[in-house]
Amino acid sequence: FLPKIESLEIKKNLAGKSLKQADIYLRSLGSVGGYELNFQRTFFFFKNNLPHLPENIVIETSSLK
Repeated sequence: FLPKIESLEIKKNLAGKSLKQADIYLRSLGSVGGYELNFQRTFFFFKNNLPHLPENIVIETSSLK
């Protein structure tokens, strides 16, 4: 069983955050046991921040093994 997560709300809360801020936010969610960030960037100077538009953030869920 996977817990129900509000992907749209999480995307909005992550948009534009630094990696440290994203880590703090994701760890505060009780239903998240872990996470992995993967980037596909074209601008190297934004490497320490997540995209500013929620629609540019993809959330995938899986169960822990």
